[in-house]
Amino acid sequence: MLVSVVFFEGQILWDFMHTDAKSLNQHRHGALLYKRYTLL
Repeated sequence: MLVSVVFFEGQILWDFMHTDAKSLNQHRHGALLYKRYTLL
């Protein structure tokens, strides 16, 4: 899930997009907050 949050003039604007992880890579900007872990 990709979540975009913008703080603008005291308001919060947000949007989200749910898609597979491979196609999300092209949309990434900024710092990664949570990393997906896989069990071995």
